[in-house]
Amino acid sequence: MTNAKMYFIEQELASYVSGYRDDYDLDAMFDAMEDDGLVVWDGDNYEFADGADFDIVDYLQRFDVSGKGE
Repeated sequence: MTNAKMYFIEQELASYVSGYRDDYDLDAMFDAMEDDGLVVWDGDNYEFADGADFDIVDYLQRFDVSGKGE
């Protein structure tokens, strides 16, 4: 994982899963968000795309690795 990717996950995505970080595959979640056009590289860092509109709950459910939702 690149430092820029790790930084984005730590700064942007971790706030959504505060205290439950190990329950989610944040690396895979980031990749899916990037594939969906929600996260972009600005030349120096990753950031949310302008006008990115998404339901974080959908991503959290898709990348839940805790087994609690089953």
